[in-house]
Amino acid sequence: MEKRMIIYVLARLVAVLEKGNVDDVLVDAETYASQSHESAPHTSDNASDGGDDRAEQKKAAEAELAATIDRLYKLYPTKTLRDGIEVSTGKCSKDKVRLRNLLKKKSAEEIEAGITNYVAEKGGRYLKNFATFLNNFPEREDVETAVVDDMPMPSYQDV
Repeated sequence: MEKRMIIYVLARLVAVLEKGNVDDVLVDAETYASQSHESAPHTSDNASDGGDDRAEQKKAAEAELAATIDRLYKLYPTKTLRDGIEVSTGKCSKDKVRLRNLLKKKSAEEIEAGITNYVAEKGGRYLKNFATFLNNFPEREDVETAVVDDMPMPSYQDV
């Protein structure tokens, strides 16, 4: 261990022992160690623990997620027609964060279908602001709900 890391862990240990939770010290020590390994040059010790593979997999997953977010972001037009005038749909970088959060709840295919269906339905005219659209994302109609809605309700006399 490096001297800095030992001093850091001991300082955290003293602080946490005063509060009474030792588990926080171990988590902080692991976090600090992983941060210092990322900046340290690669040695045989770093390669043998498999940490590099996990870091590469995490970076690959982040890159794939970023590519998916960019693809979905580009589906929504930047301009729309309102009363014959071309106006902005208000797309901004915060919408990519909204897409990331929406991807936690829905699949990319559902979001893609929702965006393309909405734009096609409106014909590119009178589109909502993109943030408003994402915050009020249209729900997919389930087949079971449609069947229940089509069924006749029993009348009072039948009961």
